[in-house]
This record gives sequence, C-alpha cells and structure tokens, in this order.
Amino acid sequence: MSPSSNSTSPRLFENPVLERLSRVRPWFPIAFWGPIVAFALRSHLAAGFDLVEGSAIFAAGFVVWTFVEYALHRELFHWRTEASLGRRFVYLLHGVHHEFPNDPDRLLMPPAAAIPFAAAFALFFRAMLGPAIFPGFFAGFLTGYLVYDYSHFGAHFSDRFAAWFPAQKRSHMIHHFVDDGRGFGVSSPFWDRIFGTG
Repeated sequence: MSPSSNSTSPRLFENPVLERLSRVRPWFPIAFWGPIVAFALRSHLAAGFDLVEGSAIFAAGFVVWTFVEYALHRELFHWRTEASLGRRFVYLLHGVHHEFPNDPDRLLMPPAAAIPFAAAFALFFRAMLGPAIFPGFFAGFLTGYLVYDYSHFGAHFSDRFAAWFPAQKRSHMIHHFVDDGRGFGVSSPFWDRIFGTG
C-alpha cells in the first residue's frame, strides 16, 4: 500500500462509536496496560521466585513478545488475500497505517484490537505455563508490547528515538516507503535478521 500525501486522518466507520474505537492517543497504552503489568508483577513477586528465576521468567515473556510482534506484523498485518473481507480486515488492522503513516491517532494499536489479542495470548500462556509462572511471563510480554508501541510511535514522531536508535528508525521508514516486505520488527531487528527480512 502506498502512503497518501493527504495528512488528514481518514474516517473508517460511519458509526461514531466504532470510529472512536479505531483511534488511540499516545498516553492510552501505558495508562491502560501499565496497571495490568503492575498487577501481574505483584502476583509474580508474591509467587516466591528468587531474583534470577523471576527475572528469567519476565525476560522470557519479553523475548517471546518480540517474536510475536514480528510474526503478527509479517503474517497477519501484511496478509495478502484476494477475499474482500480479508482485505478489509487487513486494511482496518494495519493497512490504514501504511496509507496514512503519520496519523497519530492510528499509529498505536487501538484497544478494540489490542484487548482481544492480549486476552487470547493470556489464556494460551496461562494454560501452557500454569498459575505460578504466568503472571511474570505475561508482565514481560506486555512490557514488550509497550516497548513496541512506543518504539513505533518514536520511529514516526520522535527525533530522540531517531538519535538513539537510528537503525530501527531507518528500517521502519524503509518498511513504509521503500519495501513493505522488509523490516517487520519495529522494537527489535533480531527476527528480521534471523528470517532474512532486515
């Protein structure tokens, strides 16, 4: 999808509630997910892991997020389909961001999309890891998500991000303006290097 020269934010839905749910302001992810991370960390600390075990569980969740970020971005957000419903789904989920890459209201994942994804991952991880390990792992996973969200915002709008992480900024701009089949890792280039999409 080619970026639009139009800087206005497009309206996606006639219904004002759906339209509002398709947008998110930069303060929202930390305000919404931050307390969930804090609660999960509190539960994790109460489980009695020592510092090394507890840190490893949190770090594992964070690292798993980086792979999920890469895989979702590559396989779902850039899904190529001929079905009109599938194309509409991809456009609403991510294509609108490629068409209007500097729209601050559509840069971060809106809660209407993020909450179902997070709930599905939470149920899966809870079932796979059990009640003791899950909170710390999920806290790391959600922290990774927040790093992704704000890295993405920074890549588009922050001169400081560009100064601190010039390779990530360059990779993301190439993804938007040169080749959308490369640079799927926004918060980390690791998986792009592993899979040859860097």
